Amino acid sequence: MSDQSYLRGYNFKLQVGLDVCAYFTSICDFGTEIDVVEHRAGGDANNVITLPGLVRHSRIKLSWGVTAANSDMWDWLCAAIDCRDDPENPVKRDVGIICLAADGITPTLRYDLGGAWPCSWSGWRFDASSSEAAIEHVTLAVDTIKRSPADAAPAEDAEGAA
Repeated sequence: MSDQSYLRGYNFKLQVGLDVCAYFTSICDFGTEIDVVEHRAGGDANNVITLPGLVRHSRIKLSWGVTAANSDMWDWLCAAIDCRDDPENPVKRDVGIICLAADGITPTLRYDLGGAWPCSWSGWRFDASSSEAAIEHVTLAVDTIKRSPADAAPAEDAEGAA
């Protein structure tokens, strides 16, 4: 019988290249949509056939608590700004979201985000009367999404993955 233990939605980390970049408070808008193309055959005027069309992966919004010690996400964003047209120094675009077991340590599942790069950033609200933690947000544009077991090697080529 297969393992039916459910993953926890709160244990995950992001890996950019070979480095674990950060642990996040949330990852939102993670999904894929396939356009529906309607086609009517010439000999059948009453029925419409549907075909799969363009595949779109949503932009993924990451949120995390700010610390002075870790600037990895900021550095990655700056690299995207500074090197976007430089073939000699391309922006790292091999990204993985690693889901962890309930213990918060053991990797169980991996999503490889092909062609991912930071396309927007927003900081926290500065408010002297607030007691909230400082939370930053970055949005990733993604070309492909591939799911695999956590112990599998990161996908080298996610072409055609949905």
